[in-house]
Amino acid sequence: MYERKNQNLERKVASLVTRLALPEAPYQDREIAAGWRQHQALLKFNPNHDSRGRFDFGSGDGGDGNAAPTTSPTWPTVHNARLNVDKATQYATDNVVSPTTSPNGERACAQHVREALRAGGINIPAAGVNAKDYAPVLEKYGFKPLDPTPGANYSPMKGDIVVIQETTASKNGHIAIYNGTNWVSDFKQPEFWPGPSYRSEHPPYKIYR
Repeated sequence: MYERKNQNLERKVASLVTRLALPEAPYQDREIAAGWRQHQALLKFNPNHDSRGRFDFGSGDGGDGNAAPTTSPTWPTVHNARLNVDKATQYATDNVVSPTTSPNGERACAQHVREALRAGGINIPAAGVNAKDYAPVLEKYGFKPLDPTPGANYSPMKGDIVVIQETTASKNGHIAIYNGTNWVSDFKQPEFWPGPSYRSEHPPYKIYR
């Protein structure tokens, strides 16, 4: 009974949001509809997301003051069988942009990681997907998330891939692959977080292998 009532409520909310989003609706109503739809999209990325935009994982301290795990028996211990980890990570490492001219990359992390995966045997077509939206793409190609999401100080395996959500300074988010020593996107990162806004804001992320 409760489940049926909940489904009816969800349908009513969806109908209301559709009306609020109509072009002829007042600007404030369209803003409310856009915010609700963004919330629903984030729920698909992380069921722990709440209506205030918070996440309960991924910040290195669990996002709520609790220590995020650095190990878990539920995490996959082997990588996607379709991926040649050595070839992928070698390509990623060999093809970073020049640290002299672009020490923090050229905002091409998604392209670079996609090309590294292709070198490793998984050909993901270019589809104009932002880095932050690569979680469902990776899952489609057989990658499994580490659940619960580890803290940023966990010990990564060579070939792990991180998908990080946006920050105030980086609206497209970030993606990188671990080469056994460093996290690599289109540049070789000195640490887990790829830049200042990520280090200060600790946006949510997922790890795949």
